[in-house]
Amino acid sequence: MLGAQDQTNGATAGQPRARGRQRPTFPLDSGDEEALRRGIRFLNKLEENALSDSAQEGSAYLRVLRQAARLSRVTGETHDRDVAMESCDRVLARLPFLSVEDLCRWVTERGSKAPDNIRMRNACYLFALRYALANDADDARYAARLLASFGEKLPQWPLYDFKGNPHPQTGPDFYTEWDHNGLWGTWIYSDCNEGYWLAEAYELVLGSVNCRNSRL
Repeated sequence: MLGAQDQTNGATAGQPRARGRQRPTFPLDSGDEEALRRGIRFLNKLEENALSDSAQEGSAYLRVLRQAARLSRVTGETHDRDVAMESCDRVLARLPFLSVEDLCRWVTERGSKAPDNIRMRNACYLFALRYALANDADDARYAARLLASFGEKLPQWPLYDFKGNPHPQTGPDFYTEWDHNGLWGTWIYSDCNEGYWLAEAYELVLGSVNCRNSRL
């Protein structure tokens, strides 16, 4: 939880914020209880596509899961927290678990053409969310290691056009067409939406020892 510390700049809640550059925050501790309960009605159904090849389908599940996590923080009820935790567990149980090193090897330079990159983005967020809800150091370790892998591989990802041809991220000609694909295999202007889950995963585990040790 955010607690007494303002995670935007480290100021105590209620005190003026420090000037200068501030980290963005992705708070879970907000929302209307009734609206959040309506939003999670299809959580179990969306789990079916949580590890699909589609970044957009994965995002649809993660958005509803995030609402379940927010609900548990708003109400403080164990049952509500268990709904979010159990959903995370059911999805993660579908991964062939060996070790965090094995999962990190699934993050490759192939970009959106490698379905495992999409799945590992989703898994990274699930581990980070579990850490935020249960404070399990192992969850933070998995999330931090996956984030480090994405930090290493993402700059090397190609951008694919609609014919499946790869283009370097630094190729200026690729950006002259408004309807090209972005890093995540969707419309280029949707990259912020699809990459958001790694940004929030980073925010959720940022204070953990495992995150600091992963050079993030």
